[in-house]
Amino acid sequence: MLKGFGEIPDRENYTVISPSKLACLRESPKLYKRRYIDKIDDTTKSMEFGTMVHMAILEPVRFMREYRTLPKVTETNDLSQNQLKEMCRSLELPVSGKKSELIERIRTKVYLEPQLDEMTKELEGQNLQIISHDQYFDVMNIVEEINNDPKIGNWLKIAEKEQKGYIQDPQTGLVMSFMSDAFLSVGNVDIIIDFKVTTHWNEFQFESNLFNNSFHLLAAAYSWALSEINNRDYSHFVFVAIEPKPPYRIRKYNIDFGCLEAGKSELRFYLDEMSRRLKTNDWTEDKSETDIKTVTLKPFQWEKVKGDANGTTGIIDTTF
Repeated sequence: MLKGFGEIPDRENYTVISPSKLACLRESPKLYKRRYIDKIDDTTKSMEFGTMVHMAILEPVRFMREYRTLPKVTETNDLSQNQLKEMCRSLELPVSGKKSELIERIRTKVYLEPQLDEMTKELEGQNLQIISHDQYFDVMNIVEEINNDPKIGNWLKIAEKEQKGYIQDPQTGLVMSFMSDAFLSVGNVDIIIDFKVTTHWNEFQFESNLFNNSFHLLAAAYSWALSEINNRDYSHFVFVAIEPKPPYRIRKYNIDFGCLEAGKSELRFYLDEMSRRLKTNDWTEDKSETDIKTVTLKPFQWEKVKGDANGTTGIIDTTF
């Protein structure tokens, strides 16, 4: 079996996939075709922010090398006319005129937009990524929260971080390439850590979205790969959920063994499914996903229904 860390030898001789590609196929074959066959970029602002946070936590030197932030422009439009006049006095500028004139005077003196444009062009010419002052502030605060966490902060000091690896599925011949966030051994326990920047950071929301976001499948994929490569048992998979805005709360969730087994089952299914679809170039949705379905409330929601409803459910004919 082909496996190891680093680049895939003779990569051109293999069909290479990744955990995220398997998760995308699980979400929707049509979405997979859009992203990876048609190569249409669906990157969102939240995804870009997540990438920045990952790099700042796991590769801080690289983050400081590749990203720059511009000075924060004073929000002069939010100031009253008297406040603007005080600012003009402090800058030794004339205080007469309309509010718009005072604002223009201050911006010309202190935060001249053309200067910011010149700075932006210069940084872009150096192939540097530019982020806003507020984004940089958020990233740095998240890094501080992570490093100060008594568990995760200490784990990261001894963990292997941002390891690129690969492993071949013996049944399909597909080679799964991956980049792990972090993994380590604490005593006899082997642990994988994966960071998720998400607004669904609290326990109820995270657990509710675990299945839909294929987190169990991702955990199984990394567990399989690292266990095979290192000849160890990486059955402890810890997601670190990070709130992207103040107060930047952090929650740590260990996937239980049953959930990991469910992920392994789906991993096997989607490796086979990926192989089949790549061979046939078939990216149509399964009919079971496009049929009319009956939906109802969850058991805990029925308990909160006001009135006489008793939570009785029944299958409705959807063959029309």
